[in-house]
Amino acid sequence: MENNPSGNKRNYGNSPHPNSPRKAQKVDWQQNAPTSSSSPKKTAAVLQNLSKSTSSTTLNSKMSNAAKLRQQFIEEVKDIELSLKETIKNYKSKISEAEKKSAFITEKLREKNKLLCHKSEIIFTKERENKILREKVLELYDYQKIVFENMEDISNTLGAQKDLSDNLQNVYDSVMIMQQNTNEMLEEKLNEITPDQNYCDDLTELNMKINELEKNIHQNENLNHELESKIKAAKHNKQEEQKMINDLDKKINEVETRNNLMKQNAEKEKNDLLQEINNLKQEEKTQTVKMTELDSTISKLEQELQSNRMQDNEVGLEINQINDEIKSLSEENEKLKKNRCKEDEEQAVTLQQLKEQLKLSQSKLASIKQKENQVSNVLKTKNEELRTKLKGYDGIEVKVQKLDLAVNKEQEAITQITEESESKIREYNNKIKLIEKDIIEVKMKIKQKESKVQESTEKIRSLEEEVLQLNEKLTANLNMRKKNTEKQVVGPSGLPELFTSDGIHNAEKQKNRKKLYTPTLADDDLEIDSLSIEDQLNHLTQSKSSNSHSPEKSKRFFKNSTLSQAKSKKESTPRGRGRAKRN
Repeated sequence: MENNPSGNKRNYGNSPHPNSPRKAQKVDWQQNAPTSSSSPKKTAAVLQNLSKSTSSTTLNSKMSNAAKLRQQFIEEVKDIELSLKETIKNYKSKISEAEKKSAFITEKLREKNKLLCHKSEIIFTKERENKILREKVLELYDYQKIVFENMEDISNTLGAQKDLSDNLQNVYDSVMIMQQNTNEMLEEKLNEITPDQNYCDDLTELNMKINELEKNIHQNENLNHELESKIKAAKHNKQEEQKMINDLDKKINEVETRNNLMKQNAEKEKNDLLQEINNLKQEEKTQTVKMTELDSTISKLEQELQSNRMQDNEVGLEINQINDEIKSLSEENEKLKKNRCKEDEEQAVTLQQLKEQLKLSQSKLASIKQKENQVSNVLKTKNEELRTKLKGYDGIEVKVQKLDLAVNKEQEAITQITEESESKIREYNNKIKLIEKDIIEVKMKIKQKESKVQESTEKIRSLEEEVLQLNEKLTANLNMRKKNTEKQVVGPSGLPELFTSDGIHNAEKQKNRKKLYTPTLADDDLEIDSLSIEDQLNHLTQSKSSNSHSPEKSKRFFKNSTLSQAKSKKESTPRGRGRAKRN
């Protein structure tokens, strides 16, 4: 019995006994301190040693063993506190590193957001510039529309000028026809009437003015041809400009679609990054909550330790409770360690995912930068093209201004020509009225002459009737003489008729004279008098090849008329005529 307590003392002393609980616990703590706490194993070993010692030792040995166990327990609790503090420091360092990383990520994201905002501002400014360029192009297009409308007005004015020139030509032709008809009429029917010199001078002036009008008309035609060529060139240029504008609109629409797609992609990436940041913040919040819980549990343990130190006298009774608490604490520590390991693994996975996402975002940002550089280069080239085209449009504006000046000059010339033509038409109308008055006077003179001719024809008819009466009387006298001679001469029926009877011959001549047509000079023109002046002019212009106006007809008429016979054969007598025919 004495050896056993001495052996127990040696075992509980500094002797390196293999079954000593303190030695085993120290070895287990050194082996398992960095990885995990072996508190339940230690408690089991302590209980086994207690069960062995209670069977072999006395109360003194039990008390000494309990004191030693207390010291061991206190040392173990201190070691646990140190390990927990170290783990808490590690976790705090990890949390600080995670916070630093999150702050770094947020700073990078802010920088990226700033870059994106700057790029969006650049794109917005470029879009404004494109809008300004579009507005300028639209203004140019509206200006071209106005020019085109003015061109249509010019073409309409040119058409009106052509119509005026055609009307002038028609008037000129009608005047020429009138002049020709008047000349022919005056030459044919008014040989006796001598025209006035003033009238001839007016006609020469009219001819001169008509020649001037022809020259002006030719000049207007040349100007019209030049204007038409200019209008065609302007239309061709306008079509080319419209094609260029349509191409520019297509390119601008393509750039806008690309910019919209880039914006949408950037916004999606922004939203994804913001979601990831929110998730990380939520995870940090959960970790902070867990750390607060751990701090609260540690504070509770410290309080319990203090209470245990205060109650060292009642250790025997409270050993079981302490053991239970130690078990529960060890279980909680194991659970916490497992949870921490899981959280560490999850955090490592999340960190790897974040790194991968950062790499992807960096690659996406690089691609976005490349695309933005491409877009900026395209926009620069297009801006340069638009500026060069706008320079070309500046020249077009000068050309259009020149064309407007030329059109205004031509319009002024056209107005002058129209005013001159209207004044000349008025002059011609006045002269035509004077000519009509002259024609009316000539017709009055012709009617007077015709009335005189009718009077002379009536006198001739009366003379012819008298001659016929005288011939009848002569025939009656001759018949009486024949009868008388027949009575005087024997056998008159048997005598040959040496001389034909002059009475029969004269009667045949008189019959032929009655059949002769004795027209007057106003037979063809009397029908015109009932018409208006315009219809008379149209009739005169249409009756160029009429037989009534031919000089041969007048000659034949004067040859075959009784007046010509009366004038040419004043000394002829019926007896003389008969003798001539007999011969």
